[in-house]
Amino acid sequence: MPELHDNVSRVKRFNFLGTTVFVGLRAADVWLQRALLEKGWASKLVEKAGGQPVSLVDPITAQIQPYFNVISLMALGSSLKQILTMLIVSEQDTPPASAFLIALFNTIFNSLNTLFSVWDVTSQSPVTILRSPPMLLGISIYAVGISAEMASELQRTIFKRNPNNKGKPYSGGLFSLARHINYGAYTLW
Repeated sequence: MPELHDNVSRVKRFNFLGTTVFVGLRAADVWLQRALLEKGWASKLVEKAGGQPVSLVDPITAQIQPYFNVISLMALGSSLKQILTMLIVSEQDTPPASAFLIALFNTIFNSLNTLFSVWDVTSQSPVTILRSPPMLLGISIYAVGISAEMASELQRTIFKRNPNNKGKPYSGGLFSLARHINYGAYTLW
């Protein structure tokens, strides 16, 4: 039987190079997602895949449609949340290779979301976001998920930094609602 291997380092130490790689790539993802929309890269990829892209530009203002601004802001929110988690919450050693793979995973899924938002078949692309119940629901679920994940992680970090709590599991705050509230919240956004 092959020996089991844990892909996550359990060594508690700060890895400057790994953290720098992660933060740099997650920050670059924000630019990439915006460029996919503003520079028309997403539309071109959709066309190459045989799809019909929606219009990215609002015909009245000649600016990118508010719907696509929301898509960009969600990418910004996910990157910002993960960067803050890496800098404030994470205690584990993050080697550069792991940092690269984690950032790549997130960039791939953010890019797929951006592409699907541009694909005519999968996008509702409402002109008025505040009048679209599905869009409001999606924004609300995203906001609740990302906020709950970050809040729960910060609550646990504060608890764990108290030397009196060494080795104790945290069951207060949002973790009093569910054992892995942070993972549940992550699945929402």
